[in-house]
Amino acid sequence: MQLLVIVGAVALLLGGGVGWWVGDGLERGRCAQREHDVAVAYANDANARIEAARAELEAQNRRATERAQRDARAEARRVTEAADYELTIARTARPECSRDPDAFERLRNAIRAANARAAGAPAGVPADLSADPGTDRPE
Repeated sequence: MQLLVIVGAVALLLGGGVGWWVGDGLERGRCAQREHDVAVAYANDANARIEAARAELEAQNRRATERAQRDARAEARRVTEAADYELTIARTARPECSRDPDAFERLRNAIRAANARAAGAPAGVPADLSADPGTDRPE
């Protein structure tokens, strides 16, 4: 009987040790699984944050590009308008620029004709021109 008690005690001790070892391994496996699950969740969260940051940067880039294009178009319009105003001012200030080519040519011909007249010829209105402007008009 004593042998049986000794064998039982040894078997109980061995069974308890093996059970503790297997149980501890299982518990560590569960802990490792939980740690793995937390790490995967953290990685997924980090990936989601990275994707959100990328999308936000793309949106900011798109808005900045649109704003730069809009500003460039406005600046081009401003420069064009300023150049148009400068041309308008230059044409108004210089009579030769405000005439069409035919009128300008007639002006040049009149100046040439005035410069080409005889030195003693009188300038001004011809003597045979009537003083009453209504008489020259046909009715």
